[in-house]
Amino acid sequence: LNLSGIDETHIELAPKFNLEELMAFTKMMDLIIGNDSGPTHLAFALNKASITIFGATPSYRNAFQTHINKIIDAGKKIQNAKHIDKSDFCITRIEEEDIFKLAKGLLNEK
Repeated sequence: LNLSGIDETHIELAPKFNLEELMAFTKMMDLIIGNDSGPTHLAFALNKASITIFGATPSYRNAFQTHINKIIDAGKKIQNAKHIDKSDFCITRIEEEDIFKLAKGLLNEK
């Protein structure tokens, strides 16, 4: 993945927030990228552009795609949603380039 064309002033890795701080931060961002967790679900709820990355948890169970909310999935199929293997790091099979392409598309729409 070649990110040499990206100005690092446009990328921010978020620190640990309380819920109020997370909401304020999310409202200021153009795009939220993260795993299947609170920040990406909050972005969806606040109608902010987001990319939610799914590894061991399947996207069909927890996500809706819209024109500004995208998902990328490791393709994991589970038989029993109550017994997800937390040692399964299939999320690492997702290519950074695929996430980057989605991000470029979402940011170019703005």
